[in-house]
Amino acid sequence: MKGNFSWPKNGLKFAHLIHPMNSAYDDFSRAFPLLKKIFYIFSLIYESSFFRILYRKICKKELKGKPIDVFEAFLKRNMHKIPPFAFRCQIDGSKKVVGWIIAIPVMARNLLNPNPKYKIPAMKKIIQALKLAKFLGVKVVSLGALTSVVSDGGKDLVGVVKGITIINGNWLTAYATKNLPLIACEKKGIDLKGKKIAIVGATGSIGSAVSKMLAKDGYDLICVARKLESLEELKKDIKNAIPESKESSIFVSNDIMSIKEASLVIVATSSGDSIVKPEHLADGAVVYDITWPRNTSIEIVKQRPDVLIIDGGVLFTPHIDYRFNLEPTPKYIHACISNAILMAYEGRQEDQVGKVDMKGAEREGTSFKKNRELIKFADFTSFGKKIEWAKLNA
Repeated sequence: MKGNFSWPKNGLKFAHLIHPMNSAYDDFSRAFPLLKKIFYIFSLIYESSFFRILYRKICKKELKGKPIDVFEAFLKRNMHKIPPFAFRCQIDGSKKVVGWIIAIPVMARNLLNPNPKYKIPAMKKIIQALKLAKFLGVKVVSLGALTSVVSDGGKDLVGVVKGITIINGNWLTAYATKNLPLIACEKKGIDLKGKKIAIVGATGSIGSAVSKMLAKDGYDLICVARKLESLEELKKDIKNAIPESKESSIFVSNDIMSIKEASLVIVATSSGDSIVKPEHLADGAVVYDITWPRNTSIEIVKQRPDVLIIDGGVLFTPHIDYRFNLEPTPKYIHACISNAILMAYEGRQEDQVGKVDMKGAEREGTSFKKNRELIKFADFTSFGKKIEWAKLNA
C-alpha cells in the first residue's frame, strides 16, 4: 500500500507532545541510540579498578552505586538545560512531512507536582514546544501523557501561541475506550449482559464521558474515584441528562475493592502510581488500561494469569512513519495523537480542552469511521505483545 496514500491538499500539519516517564535513560536512549554507546563506555570506566582506586584517593571514600543509577541521576540533573526537540512524521513511501513528535525534557513526577517550583518550569517548556511547533508549520497540537494534566486539560494553553489549535486528545480516546473493551470481551467470550463494568477514574475527563456512553447503552456500571461527592454528582448527571441510562444500574464508590465485582475494568486515571492490584480483580476479569505510565500493577501479570490486561486507547495508522520508537509499538499509537492526526487530515482547527463532551467524543468517532484508510482500531496487545485469542480461549 506504500505510495498509494496521499495527504489532502487542505490537510494541516500536526504535532504531539511527549516527555520522559519514569526513566530518563530509557526514554532518551530510544530517541538517541548513541546514548547507549556513551553509557556503555561510561560503565566500563566506572567499574574499572583503576577508576575505583582513583576515586578513593581523591574523595577519601569508596565508590558506591550502580553505573545506571549514576548515569540516570546525571541526566535528570541536567535535563532542564535541554530545549524541546522534534522528530518528523512522514507518509510511507514519500518524503512528505505531515507532522512532528516534540519531546519535552521534563520528568513525569515534575509535571504532576503542583509546587510552583516544578509546575512553572514545566509549563515554560511546554510553551517552548508550542513555539517550536509553530516554527515547524504545525496547526494542531495534541498534549501527550501528563502535559494535559499540568495544563488543566489544555485550557491553560489555549491562545498562548497564536495560530496553534490545542487538543488534549481525549475526545477520540474516550470513543476508543468505550468501544474497544467491549470488542475485547466479545473476543474473549465474555457476555457482559447482566454483568458489571467498572470505570476507575470515572469522574475524570475521559472516565466521565466513557461512563455516560456506556450508561446510554444500558450497561451496569461501578464508577470509582477518590471523591464520593464528585461520583454522586456524576451519577445524578447521567440519570438526568441521558434518558437511556434509566435501564442502567450505576453504583459509585471511592473504595478500589469495589471493582472486584466487575467482569470488565476500564482504568482511566491520571495517577503516577499503580492503583489496580491483583487482589482487586474478579476471576477472569479483563482490564483495559489507557493510562501511561500504567496504573495497573505488574504484579497482576505474575500473580493472576486468569486476568487479561490490554494496552488501552491504541489505534493503528498504517501509512505514517513516525521515525521515532513510539509506545506501545511502531504504528500502534495512543488515541490522543490519533485525534490530532485525524483533525489535521480533515483540515479542522477547533480547540478540544478540558473535560470531554460526550457528543463531541461521538462526533470524533463518526469522523474516525469515515477515515478508515488513515486510521483504524489496532490489534489488541498486552504489554506490547499481540494477543493470540485462539490460544487464550483454548
